[in-house]
Amino acid sequence: MNNSPLEQNQKAEEGFFGKLFRRFLEIYADKNGVTNNPCLSFILQADESELIADELFSAGVAYQNGAYFLPKDLDKAASYFRKAAERGHAVAQLFTAMACIQQYDDHNDEVLYWLQKAAEQGEPQAMYNLAISYHRGDINGQVDIEKSNTLFRMAAEKGYPAACSRLAIIYRDGTDGFERDIAKAKFWAFESYANNKEDDQAILDAFFTEDDFVDGKLNTNKIYDNAAAAGEPHALYHIGNAYAKENIAKAVELWTKAAESGCLYAKCNLAVYYRQEKQDYETANKLLEDAAKFGIEDAQDMLAESYYYGLGVEKDVAKAWEWNEKAVNLGFTPARYLLAVMCLQNELTEIIPDKVYRGLCYMNQAAEDDYPLAIEYLKKHNSTESDAD
Repeated sequence: MNNSPLEQNQKAEEGFFGKLFRRFLEIYADKNGVTNNPCLSFILQADESELIADELFSAGVAYQNGAYFLPKDLDKAASYFRKAAERGHAVAQLFTAMACIQQYDDHNDEVLYWLQKAAEQGEPQAMYNLAISYHRGDINGQVDIEKSNTLFRMAAEKGYPAACSRLAIIYRDGTDGFERDIAKAKFWAFESYANNKEDDQAILDAFFTEDDFVDGKLNTNKIYDNAAAAGEPHALYHIGNAYAKENIAKAVELWTKAAESGCLYAKCNLAVYYRQEKQDYETANKLLEDAAKFGIEDAQDMLAESYYYGLGVEKDVAKAWEWNEKAVNLGFTPARYLLAVMCLQNELTEIIPDKVYRGLCYMNQAAEDDYPLAIEYLKKHNSTESDAD
């Protein structure tokens, strides 16, 4: 049976991009023995004015680690990080702050400047370090416990172990304006333990007793339920996640309670619900905007999708790229995939130097990060090439 016109067109497109990727490998192969990575070779050969911040950051990481046959060169790495930081790359801003700490101290004005820049964009380690600075009074000579606590919580909700531990200690001891709350303390202690690959015996010894274990393992249901009963919004969010497959109504109820108490990730999950179950894109986008402006990369990526595909809003590629870049600059894999799609479809031509090769690089990165859509995309192209051969 002959393929339909749509299938024939799709196969032709896949064959075109498969050949294009092979051509890309040929063009950016290791001609001069500089690097064995064609994507990195593409970055190093390009005019820097045509690169995006994340590409500059990638070059910095390669030089920092001496990867892909590049020499380890910390000066070059720092230079690339600073260039990326100046273009708004959140992780590069953190790295630049860390470099300044080594040169000066941890409360130097330049250190604090870059920490603030990175924290504003949702980089969790920067949030944590900046919270310490507010707690010590490094900024304008004023102690600001309220800002410190806000940053600790935001970093903890992003899964930064040190911030989780800090919240656990605050709740256990009843300090910094919080009442003593053992249920919340144990919840955040467990979050620290879980986000630290369950390799922190000290936190187990400091926060948990025999009553918290069942058959030698922490009773997570008890920990979460007690924290939720105490009003911990992030616990409500997690319990909602557990209900999502079997009882979506209960999950939505819990996410709504968590969102009303300020849990930004609960707003993301509600947005997904309104998108997929209700096709209510306007409500979804409002929830996403609330979370995206605080540096929640999941929300930034989904909001970029809304603007790119015109879901509940008029299609606006410039706004799609604005939100997509923020998520890319936080290292968010689904955002790399969307960037690849936009480049491969030549949608960014009037916004950034739009190179199809850039799209191929980011598609490959997303696949290396085990992102299913990217893996499927590359498999299709490879199989199409094999069929053609």
